[in-house]
Amino acid sequence: MSVVIRNAEVGKDRDAVDVEANFEEPQPTSRVSKIRNALLANVQLVAIVVSVILGFLIGILIHDAVQESTDPSTEKVIMYIKFPGELFLRMLRMIIIPLTVSSIVVALGEIDTCSAGKLGKRTFLYYLMTTVVATVLGLVLVKVIKPGEDSNSETNVESEPSPITAFDSFLDVLRYF
Repeated sequence: MSVVIRNAEVGKDRDAVDVEANFEEPQPTSRVSKIRNALLANVQLVAIVVSVILGFLIGILIHDAVQESTDPSTEKVIMYIKFPGELFLRMLRMIIIPLTVSSIVVALGEIDTCSAGKLGKRTFLYYLMTTVVATVLGLVLVKVIKPGEDSNSETNVESEPSPITAFDSFLDVLRYF
């Protein structure tokens, strides 16, 4: 394909330009390259999914060995492994209420006052009803399940408390800070 460009100043035709030489034909992409491009576009998602699967498999593999162990050092290792997850969950709980309140304030700031009144009443009623249902459900489940009551354990058996180290105290300071 050739294109002729007219020179407005002179009124004469310029040389014909071969446009096809500057454009390459699009190469058909294979299925593998499409999958690779999708994975590269979502690296963080892939890393999270792989980490969850690895954690699940490692947990399955070492569960029986840890549960059957009577060595006190195993309990310490479990505590050290559990510590970062416990901190993460505490941080999530710490951020939930401010995030929820700020999102509600922003949403109420964007709507008119008449709608805000109706929405506020409905939100309060919904919150009140879900709180009542959760409380009743919790009380019923406590009566049925009786958590903390173990029929197989002997209450007269005295166990020696494990010695507390300086590192345990440091982790407690971080945990309850």
